[in-house]
Amino acid sequence: MLVGLMAFPHLFIDALEIALLAAGLVALAFGLWLRKTAIRSLSWPRAIATIQRSVIRPRLASSGAAPHPRQTHTVEVAYTYEVNGLQRAGSRLQVGGPFQGTEAQARAKAAQFPAGARVEAAYNPQQPDFAILDHGSTRAANATFTIAAILLALALTLAVLSDPTAIRVLAGLLPQPVLDALRAFGMVIHLLLRL
Repeated sequence: MLVGLMAFPHLFIDALEIALLAAGLVALAFGLWLRKTAIRSLSWPRAIATIQRSVIRPRLASSGAAPHPRQTHTVEVAYTYEVNGLQRAGSRLQVGGPFQGTEAQARAKAAQFPAGARVEAAYNPQQPDFAILDHGSTRAANATFTIAAILLALALTLAVLSDPTAIRVLAGLLPQPVLDALRAFGMVIHLLLRL
């Protein structure tokens, strides 16, 4: 399929624009869900949770721009809590996945939830097995919004770069450094299409 599209670069660009747009919209929708759930968690019922385990795990995270992976640290917790007379187990620290950050950030977060501590867990009243300790945190939603913005900006940039009329209009509106950056991006895309 890709070889067929490469014979028609404009079709490849169109397909890439659509893929980036779709991925950006999915990321945006997921970010909105994460944010909505995080905000709702502020009004969820509370239960006392006992921290069974709190661990910091180093991970290598790769970035497309960085030549070497960078190390991040993830906080993993395990806890028990009781809802309606039933003992439940949880491992979610926040909505959207585990807490990740620098070593100092992870240590600070883990210090809030040491093993043996009794803390407040917020649980979804419709799904009592879904509980979180860091209620109201929108950190994961913000990261997802950043990814969505990048994907949507790339889709928009490709759409503009593939339209000669749009390029002429932009030439009259944008400062020269921005135009130079757009031209460089366009040249990279065209070089990639020729590979």
